[in-house]
Amino acid sequence: MLVHDCFSFSNVVKARADIATIQRRLAIARANNENWQKNLEIIERRYSRGLVGPLDVRLARENLEASKAAEIIIELSLTKAQNALDVLLGRRPGSSEQLPQTLPELPDLTPIPVGVPALLLDRRPDVMAAELALEASNERIGVSIAQLYPDLTLTGTYGRAADVFDDLFIDETEVYSAIFRIAQPILKGGQLRARVDAAKARYAELASNYAETVLTALREAEDALVKEELLQHRMEALKLRLCEATAAEKLAGERYLRGVERLITVLETERRRRIAENELNNVKGELWAGRVDLFLALGGDWVADS
Repeated sequence: MLVHDCFSFSNVVKARADIATIQRRLAIARANNENWQKNLEIIERRYSRGLVGPLDVRLARENLEASKAAEIIIELSLTKAQNALDVLLGRRPGSSEQLPQTLPELPDLTPIPVGVPALLLDRRPDVMAAELALEASNERIGVSIAQLYPDLTLTGTYGRAADVFDDLFIDETEVYSAIFRIAQPILKGGQLRARVDAAKARYAELASNYAETVLTALREAEDALVKEELLQHRMEALKLRLCEATAAEKLAGERYLRGVERLITVLETERRRRIAENELNNVKGELWAGRVDLFLALGGDWVADS
């Protein structure tokens, strides 16, 4: 039940982040439409004065209508995303009020420190369940990630910097063997042979399940850490791209009004700025959804004493 509740809550948070991302895309599209409506009026006035040819008017009109059509697609995506959230919350689709825009106001996420201790994974419900099942096969046996690998850390460093985790190349056999090294003195206790064999067989099955669960937890945590690191780098690059694209669009518009640049150049710079703005918006939404995945993978935050 706890695992189910965690995933249900995470799905709600991710659905809300998805809505916020689409809302921002819609706001960008509407701002583009307003901008191109004004541009069309300017171009039509210039055409009436004989300053530009009919091709510029046709291109400006086509660009405006294409932008309006794109806005409708985004509105459809937003409606579907809101309906999906309603279902997750147990409501009738379309019954919720319009949610406020939140993505532009969200602060940047707090950076994650390098060297997150792997023992934090012992808090995960699936790891705890596998560990308790293993311990239940013999009340004197307790095995945890903290016991198996007390110095193991998760870096989330793309490129695999030198680290304990990177040097181990842990596989299921290694985890399985480590479990049995801990359990060996107990399994060799003074029980009857048949009971010892039965206990070993049952323990072997549970140990294998626990080993697989540990590996899955390590992979999911490392994947989430690497994903966040790379998305942060991507967001910084997109911020610079948007800055340059915005400057280029402004310059192209000014040069067009002076008659030294073609409209096709203005359209191209507008297209590049719009792509950069949308990609930056999408990455911010991905980062917030990825942070949810990281909390699930770690079983909480990355503070060892929490």
